[in-house]
Amino acid sequence: MVTLATFVIVALLNPYSLLKASPSMASTLESGLLDCFGKNRLTNYTTINSRPQICYKLLNFSLQNLRFTEPSVPMPYVIVLPSSNIQVQHAVVCSRQHGWLIHARCGGHSYEGFSSTGDSPFVIIDQMNLNKVEVDVAEGTAWIGGGTTLAEAYYHIANASKDRYGFSAGTCPTVGSGGHISGGGFGHMSRKFRLVADNILDALVVNVVGLLLNRTTMGDGMFWAIRGSGGGSWGMVVAWKLSIQYIINWRTQDDDYKYLNWIKSFYEYMEPYVSKSPREAYVNYLDIDLGAARNGTASVETAREWGIMYFKDNFDRLVRVKSHIDPHNVFRYPQSIPVNTKQVL
Repeated sequence: MVTLATFVIVALLNPYSLLKASPSMASTLESGLLDCFGKNRLTNYTTINSRPQICYKLLNFSLQNLRFTEPSVPMPYVIVLPSSNIQVQHAVVCSRQHGWLIHARCGGHSYEGFSSTGDSPFVIIDQMNLNKVEVDVAEGTAWIGGGTTLAEAYYHIANASKDRYGFSAGTCPTVGSGGHISGGGFGHMSRKFRLVADNILDALVVNVVGLLLNRTTMGDGMFWAIRGSGGGSWGMVVAWKLSIQYIINWRTQDDDYKYLNWIKSFYEYMEPYVSKSPREAYVNYLDIDLGAARNGTASVETAREWGIMYFKDNFDRLVRVKSHIDPHNVFRYPQSIPVNTKQVL
């Protein structure tokens, strides 16, 4: 019986999702990809023709914004739900070898749907099953899978530490940790403990050629880039190691006014300092109105229009790192970090 944990969906071919490819071209692309899956033991899959209802349910399972479920929205041709790091590696290698664009998805909360929609033949590698959390209370650290939601991470860390530890991140329980951390990760404890990305000690990333890298083997440039520049440009982050913090909670209702009044006064204090001109943005809250490029193929100068608004002077450094680790621009989306061909080694 087909299970959710290792499911591969071949979804309906939207007229836009293969750029109006001919039936023979679509068949060739599909057969080559699925043959590669089979050779690498990614054999548990189904097609839209055999089990359409299951396919649609799984396709929409992680979509948090219903506007991306409309029939006119380009849909993925294949969705992979790996249950191990090696399956992610095989999915990346097969997709690249057979010309498929790769979209990473963990929580489905992308404001502009970049993890679930696209213009080219694309594969979604959904990490929802990579949600294991390992907590070391004595060391004050935790490894969380790339598909772990914030609620799952909070629960397992609190449970392992008897409600004594947490970590500085957001408040929406269904947000995927992968996208949240890669965009910085702001939350209520950030003033004291900084962004969640500031508390990342290590990571495991599947790169463009399918290698599993840690902090040491990926190098300082890539480790810097994956912590704050947004997901989708660098590879598949399958696990994060983070430091956890001692926390307190208040349960007496009378204390509510004390803490809420402090928050209100802090908000009023910060209001004069928010950016107005030029406009700036936070990459966890993607804004396509800043600019975008079909298929993530923008030139450096075109991408600079929105890149500066997200990353300011760090944009040029991100371009240098991208050009080094992903020179063929395999991992991309409409606002991804571009490649500078002059900087490719």
